[in-house]
Amino acid sequence: MTTPLPPADGWEPVPAGSLERCARTWRGRERRRRLVSAASALGLVLAFGGAFWWLLPSNSPLVARRITCTECHDLAESYVKKSIEPQDERNVAAHLSHCPHCVQYVNSLKALPPRAEWKPQPGHWRLLASVDGFAAASR
Repeated sequence: MTTPLPPADGWEPVPAGSLERCARTWRGRERRRRLVSAASALGLVLAFGGAFWWLLPSNSPLVARRITCTECHDLAESYVKKSIEPQDERNVAAHLSHCPHCVQYVNSLKALPPRAEWKPQPGHWRLLASVDGFAAASR
């Protein structure tokens, strides 16, 4: 009876199932590597996004500036008429979201009838011109 001789180059037969184990290990390592790469990329995106948001200037149109009640009252009439700059509108809206006193003030302005615009009659122009002339002469 003859026994098989080992190969001359030093290789031996592989035990059953060890190639499958090796392939599973390699697939698992590959999945982990992809997961770590994706998590690293997501972390970088979040870090740069957070840094961008942090460095965003406060007067940016994306950010509402905190205003005082006095500033809100000064802008309230324009806010109600909708003749206000977009940034100021965001500031007033942000202030109204947390100040019930100013909300009450703005609602009272909305309840008032609109003021009539004063249109001077033809004779009023002479009066206005004389007042302007007097004001210019007194300077």
